[in-house]
Amino acid sequence: MTNAATLQSMLSGQKQPPFFNKLNLWSITDQVAVGVDLQMSAGLELTQLPDILLQEPDERDQHFQGITQLLHTVPENTTLQFVIKGRSGDAGRVNEYVELQSKENADDPLSQLLLKAKSDDLSGKFILRRRYYLFITTYAVTLEELPRVQLHSLFDKPVKDMTQEMHDKRVAALNGITLQAQAALQNLQISSRRLTDTDLGAYFFEHLNPVSSDYVPCPDLDPNKWFAQHFTARSLLVKSASDNRYDGFRIDNCSHQAVNLLLLPEDLEVGHLDRFSQALWPDYDLCLAIHVVDSERLIEKLKRTCNIARALSFSNFGSHYEAQQQHVELDELIRETRATTQKLFTCSFSVLFRDRDVQALEQKALVGMRSFQELGQAGGIIDHLLHEDLYLAALPNHSHLNSRRHVMHTKPLARLIPLHAPWQGTREPKILLENPQGELVNLDLFDPSLPAKSAILVGSTGSGKSFFTNYLLNNFLNESERNHVVILDVGGSYRKLCELRDGQYLEVDISERYGFNPFPCKDTIFDGKKYDAGDLAYLTLILERMVVDQDESLNSAGEMLLENAIKAAYQQTPSPCLMDIRRRLEEYKGDGESIALARHFARNLALWTEGRYAPIFNSKNRLQTNNRLIVFDLQKLDSHPRLQSVYFYVIRQILDLKLRDRNLRKVYVVDEGHRFFNDDLGSRQIDQLARTIRKFNGMTFMISQSLVDFLKTKAADGIITNAYIKYVLKLTKGHEHLPSFEFNAAEIDAIKNLSSVPRKFSDVFVKFNKNSTTLRLEPCPLEYWICTTDPDDLVREQTLRKEHPDWPPVQFLTQLAQAFAEKPS
Repeated sequence: MTNAATLQSMLSGQKQPPFFNKLNLWSITDQVAVGVDLQMSAGLELTQLPDILLQEPDERDQHFQGITQLLHTVPENTTLQFVIKGRSGDAGRVNEYVELQSKENADDPLSQLLLKAKSDDLSGKFILRRRYYLFITTYAVTLEELPRVQLHSLFDKPVKDMTQEMHDKRVAALNGITLQAQAALQNLQISSRRLTDTDLGAYFFEHLNPVSSDYVPCPDLDPNKWFAQHFTARSLLVKSASDNRYDGFRIDNCSHQAVNLLLLPEDLEVGHLDRFSQALWPDYDLCLAIHVVDSERLIEKLKRTCNIARALSFSNFGSHYEAQQQHVELDELIRETRATTQKLFTCSFSVLFRDRDVQALEQKALVGMRSFQELGQAGGIIDHLLHEDLYLAALPNHSHLNSRRHVMHTKPLARLIPLHAPWQGTREPKILLENPQGELVNLDLFDPSLPAKSAILVGSTGSGKSFFTNYLLNNFLNESERNHVVILDVGGSYRKLCELRDGQYLEVDISERYGFNPFPCKDTIFDGKKYDAGDLAYLTLILERMVVDQDESLNSAGEMLLENAIKAAYQQTPSPCLMDIRRRLEEYKGDGESIALARHFARNLALWTEGRYAPIFNSKNRLQTNNRLIVFDLQKLDSHPRLQSVYFYVIRQILDLKLRDRNLRKVYVVDEGHRFFNDDLGSRQIDQLARTIRKFNGMTFMISQSLVDFLKTKAADGIITNAYIKYVLKLTKGHEHLPSFEFNAAEIDAIKNLSSVPRKFSDVFVKFNKNSTTLRLEPCPLEYWICTTDPDDLVREQTLRKEHPDWPPVQFLTQLAQAFAEKPS
């Protein structure tokens, strides 16, 4: 096959230099890559980019205004090179997750089993990782631009000192531009990290050695080392021979093809760039290089071109239509520049694909070329004679090698710059999920950026609420022995998780077995001088729930009466029960009105001390709360709504005992708990819990199948206002209520488009403080069988359990996952 460089030389009439001579890298020092032609490039890695597709229109406008400001503040003769590196696999993130989870649970067999199952599953599926970079390049001054000096002044200093001084000045100027760019990015809510010498070296090394860089370390480019002093950086970094052919550029046993922008987009809108990038298959490098020019000089040049086009349109040479169209477009471009504050820039846009399989590479390039239609009807071309140049053009100091340059205004160019992306998640991968694009997303329920840790989850029946909650809680418990969970449930959704985690499952009924004294020992609430105000208020709320009739409210006098009864009971015994409180009310002495109220309260307490509810509350028993996982299933109390409501407050005391230990992280789950908050007492209690639990290193997790359930309860304000994490699964109705939960129009559209495939995956929309994204829950087989509550799956489990009744829970689930590894549909 004819060499592409030979073909290019024949067509251009010029001999093409060999690959090594095109590589424009002399050294890497002072956090700057220095080219052979003295180009200098500084690099920034961009992290946590905003997702403008889920923002309000005015926020999007501010985003593009910020990009405009960035473009307009960069000095002339500077290049901004934006690069997205899309790679298959994210071993670094998976390893970070495994190491983080293993740190505190190295001796827990179940945790290690789950970690291995999770990492093996991620290693075998498609994972996309995109990393975002900005390189800023400045150029050496030309001879015409050098200051005129007297000849004798050249000998005032040694040449080495003069060159060092020039180098330092240029590095300082580049650093200044880089700091300005970082400030502009910060205004765009984009964090950036300056690439060090080591980072820059690794960036070049990975690009120039796409295969061997996975197992060969990058050479040390320290300028103080002998090798760096005697060899250029390019000599040290290139480890393989190259072959430039018509069908691609090959180096290090890996082939590359590039798709270049041929025709500018007709009209760029928000979302075009995202649809374009989502159509690309890894591995690829998307590169947009913007050169800041003197707009006036460029306009003069365009005028000359415009005049030539005008003349050609009236001549007998060439295509009259094409020449006339070029004249019209150039004339319009010049007039728009003159009439607005926009500037003109020259830019190049290309996508470089790589693959070890040539046929797979050609398919990627063809898909990439067709995908340019998603970019506002732009046109792409597979530049078969420029594969080598475009391979190098993806590197800093090399953007000039892309000869297809276009002139663009600020406004459309701002929409072409890749400075937005789906949310990548929290700082640490305590829980590892995916998004629909296949990227891994970190999730940390106790992320430090959250003002409060409370959360709500809503989804229609069958959307997977129980599965998703089990998944989160299982990962949370797997993370650390210091993580504790208390669940209030009505229906048995967490029985299997509790069994697996050796938790405490309390299927509460009206019997002495679940008898529970809500009054703590005196020494826990009384320090010898005064009673704890919070504990007194809490115990008063429990009594209020019992003694107040329907549609009756408790005034301050009634609250004081109950509080005094509590104190009197503690004076009689250090460990009172509910009957002691009733006796104090019966024996109360005071004025006639207060005595009547005390007797009224005492009569109402009879239901709880002698009536049908006495076995539960008139007890000396105290439930043990050392377990990391405690589940209260109130299903058997479903016909006693008042009893359910009171028991909610009793469970609160168990939570309070855990809250006192601030070293523990606590999650308090209330599944379908809106029924407990439909009165003034309930709303006050949940509001107080939501506002104060964060102080004790805890979070509430409220679950319901309907948005209306949250909105109708009197505790709505306390629940919604303090919920800085909101999970929404597929909804069949009620989307009109989403604005009440602080979802904007774009987020509501994303929620309406959530999808799921039973036993395969389900999408969940997450609003995490100010960030939002769609996550895809696609568990590994072991995770699936731990979390599933599907009736058909439960039948399979029961069948296997009957066949092997002696299997312990871990072995049972392992065998179940192996037997149904395909997650049957």
